[in-house]
Amino acid sequence: MDPSHYADGAPDGALAESTNGTARSSRRPKPRAAVNTIRAVDTPSPERVERRSAAESAMRAIVVPQTVLPRYVQVSEREFHFHNGKHAFTNHGTHLSTRSEDAQLLADFVTTLQATGAKTVAVTGTQKFRQRAWRAAVSAGLSLEGYTPTAFETAKFLNGSASTARAESSPADKPAPREARRSAPSGELIVGDLLEHGRAPEDFDPHGAPSYYVRLATKSGERTLFGADLERAFAVSRTKPQVGNTIGVRSLARDQLLVKPEPAHTPTAQRGDDAFYIVEKRQFFAMRSAAATVLRDPDFPSDLARAKFPELDGAYAMLKVVARAPVSDERTRADRFVFLNAMREQLAMHLERGEPVPTLKGLERSLRSSVNPARPPHIQEPMVR
Repeated sequence: MDPSHYADGAPDGALAESTNGTARSSRRPKPRAAVNTIRAVDTPSPERVERRSAAESAMRAIVVPQTVLPRYVQVSEREFHFHNGKHAFTNHGTHLSTRSEDAQLLADFVTTLQATGAKTVAVTGTQKFRQRAWRAAVSAGLSLEGYTPTAFETAKFLNGSASTARAESSPADKPAPREARRSAPSGELIVGDLLEHGRAPEDFDPHGAPSYYVRLATKSGERTLFGADLERAFAVSRTKPQVGNTIGVRSLARDQLLVKPEPAHTPTAQRGDDAFYIVEKRQFFAMRSAAATVLRDPDFPSDLARAKFPELDGAYAMLKVVARAPVSDERTRADRFVFLNAMREQLAMHLERGEPVPTLKGLERSLRSSVNPARPPHIQEPMVR
């Protein structure tokens, strides 16, 4: 029978005759899942993206936070997979896209956009994706465009939030536990409006050890952090935050730092305090994230990068010294390539966290102990001219 007999061609399982006379299956491939997207509403249109400069694009690019990365495998600059090997999402710089509707992935999308300072996000895609994105955004205190919840969904969400709040609430006069007040040295960036900071005994206990605290108004409520090193962090802050500013507070274990800090000489300094704090205005961390994105790209023009981000001067000087180091054979040249990539990533990671750009000698010492590429080339301290 002529396949044209059927309104839509041959039915599933039927054979259609190919142009060369051989039989071929006409079974149609299973359609791919829809592409779902999410972006901050202040992200420019594709036309504006084409017109803006490379430096501006890098500065505004979405960067996946360090707190989200462990749940995925980054297989290229833009592509991220789940640990089971399936594709998770694509970072387009201006927006994120995925064919998945995974709830945890949606929560990570919201966290990623929050790190850029977004207050409102916009979504496109399937009903389930947009619905889950709405839940994740509202839970994080963000507004969302692209999905209008039903009255039932809104009531259910609010009732669930109230039940959770009641379950997690403490008696009125019961102080917050020590763990809730302290910021563990995990690398997490805590963002909020600065309400106050100053010296106080640990946990405001009159018999507690001398310490320093900072009180923030975050999206999830007020949060008080204690840490002896906070006094030093405020004193050396490059952006000098004041009460009322939106700031970021990050605590790191001292053994995670690329440049080991000098001992703090403040009244609240304590021996054995492992936490190292970074306190800056939120814009500082956004700029550092953009600078790290530029540094990670080996094809980005170094002169343009250094003009936009002067803090990259030292990093590019170090990379230049390594790239121009004389090599004796192909094996050494390959080792240098591995070492350069490791060096670039280390610099970008520590720069993104807000740490000072290290000296060349300190960087080499850290890389040799943590990266350990085969026979990395020796690096000499550059001459200051």
